[in-house]
Amino acid sequence: MATVYLVLSDHGHEGCSPVKAFESEADAKAFVAEIAAYNETRPQQPEDTGDEEKDNRRFDRYWRKWERWNKAHPAGDGYGDCYPIMPIELVPTPKEPK
Repeated sequence: MATVYLVLSDHGHEGCSPVKAFESEADAKAFVAEIAAYNETRPQQPEDTGDEEKDNRRFDRYWRKWERWNKAHPAGDGYGDCYPIMPIELVPTPKEPK
């Protein structure tokens, strides 16, 4: 029987969502490594300075960067906290009698 390796996006209290399936565990692990590397590039939210007008402009710039970053995320929009790999055994579909 064949096995596929499903990469999940773990959203903590919201549960997991499937992201991609791979034929090999090595490919699934490489994809998770790509996600981890991408997550390191996440824009950092600016600190408050106490100047509301200045802080709002800085946050607006940050938010636009974050939205572009999120849209380009390898796991798609709504990335998770971690990305477990779940091996799933494929079971052949029984042939119907003619």
